[in-house]
Order: sequence, then C-alpha cells, then structure tokens
Amino acid sequence: MLCPFFSFGVTDNLIPTTVNISSILGEDEIQERVFSEPILEELVPRYTKVLLGGLKEEVKTDLIKKYLPPENFKVIVPPVINPEVKVAVQENTLKRDARLSNLQGQVAAVISILIKFTSKLAKESGEENIKHIETTNDALRLLCDVFYHESVSRRELLLLNLNKDLKETLKNTTISEYLFGKELETTIEAAKKLEKSGEQLKIKKYKPSFSTMATTSKQGNFRRPFAKGVQQMESSYQQQRREETPSLNDSVESLSQQQQCLDVTQFLEWIYGQIKLDKNEKIMSMVRCSGMLIRLTRPVTNEEDPKKGVQAPIKADRAVT
Repeated sequence: MLCPFFSFGVTDNLIPTTVNISSILGEDEIQERVFSEPILEELVPRYTKVLLGGLKEEVKTDLIKKYLPPENFKVIVPPVINPEVKVAVQENTLKRDARLSNLQGQVAAVISILIKFTSKLAKESGEENIKHIETTNDALRLLCDVFYHESVSRRELLLLNLNKDLKETLKNTTISEYLFGKELETTIEAAKKLEKSGEQLKIKKYKPSFSTMATTSKQGNFRRPFAKGVQQMESSYQQQRREETPSLNDSVESLSQQQQCLDVTQFLEWIYGQIKLDKNEKIMSMVRCSGMLIRLTRPVTNEEDPKKGVQAPIKADRAVT
C-alpha cells in the first residue's frame, strides 16, 4: 500500500507537504545577538587593543590616581579586611584578596569619572543634558552593582578560611569601610553570648541512670559488652545466690552420711532440687531405663590421704547393678 504523503521515487524530500514542521519542532530558541547603533570607527581599534591586551601597569596606576573618589562619596573606596579577620587567615588568602581589591579600585575610578561628569551635567540646564544624564546614570547603576558584588565575593572567599560556627554571624554583618562591618569583635562576642543563652534555655533530654550502658549494636561475630553497672548488679546477684544456696559438694557430703547408695533416678531428682532447675523428662526417662546406682563417698581429709597434701574432692562414683 502506498503512503499518501510520500513519493517513493524522490529521496531529498521526506517531510509531508501537508504538515507544518515548525509547529511540531517548536520555535528556534537560539536568538541572534542584537547590537546597538555603531560608534565612531576610529575608536574601535583603540579600545579593542585594551580589551584584548589590557593596560600597562604604570598607565593603570596613573589613571586610578587621576580620578580619586569625591570628598562626599568615599563609599566607593574598596573596603579593607577587618583586623580580627586579617590575623586569622593565611598569607595566600590575603594576597588573593589584595588582587581583588585592586580590581575593585579600578571600578571605583570609573564610577568616580562618571559621577563627576553626571554632576556637571546636572548643574547645567538643557534638554540635551537630561538625555546624557540618563545614559551616565544607567552606567553608574551597573558599575555600583559590580562594585557591591565584588565586596560580596571577597567576603565569601574569606569565610572559607574562618570558623564555620561564626559563618552566619559574619555573613549578616553590613559592609562599610570594612568588609565585615564596624566593631566586629563586639559582634562576635554578642553572638557567643546569645548562643550560650540559647543553650541554657533548651530543654535537656533525659539520660539513662546507667551512663555506661552498651550502645553498640550486635553485628556478625561482634559481642556487645555489658555496661559496668549491669555487670555489678549481676555479680552481686550471683554472690547472694551462692551464699543462700549450699554448694553441691556440701550437699553430697550431707547425703552420703545418710545413705551409701542411691538409684540414679533418685540422685538426679535430688540434684535438680538442689540447683533449683526444672526436670528434663527426656533425661529422666533414659536414666530410669539404665538401672544404675550411685555409690556415695565422703571427702578424704589430709590425714586420710597425706600423700596429696590437700583435701580430696567429693566424689559420686557410678556402679552398675
């Protein structure tokens, strides 16, 4: 079946003629850069050379000195580092800030030139001057914004090398002739006092009475240690139990004085009773079928067994009937 939109004999036209391809793909977002009206042609190579190669250092220094900030507009002087910050950062950080401060000084010189020119135009009357004032005012606003963000960038770079606990306090300071505002030492002390007061007002969380309780989790073959307090309690309980319960040897000696032999079943029942454990019925059933007897012997004293020199242990010998 032939496709109604394509002609198969032609290879250079694969888009249907009835479809608007622009509506499918959308408009091209790449816009051509727009420029303003051209300037005097003789000025182009002069400033292009400076844009691509920069000024010589001595020329730049002379120009900055030529256009100093106005007496009543000292705010365009690049702010300096606070003494407290200066002693807290490394030498490389100070050198980097000095380079940024010099660039900021160039921007300040341009602001000084334009603002003096704008002030002169404002003193003179005329419709033409108003148009020039509007132009210089736009340039000044953009340059003042660049000057401000240069100060912000310098602060952020310095904050990377300062105490992180005071970062928010330093960021909230107002830029003046100093990067972090006036009386920074007082601001830092006030922030520390405020933090201390906040800690005192916080509700303290409950802590368990056993401060050394084990907190490590049991993973694999790792054995969680008992807390010191728990160990002491367990040790005290075991000691008390030993004092209350007679030893098995003492019990066997007492029993041996009463009987010479016992059926194994009777002996196990007696043992279970002494150590206060529940009977294991499977073991008891096996013992009943064995028909064995236990012969009880008293402990041998040092006099009876002088070769060993120590008291012999109590024995429970097995005898098969």
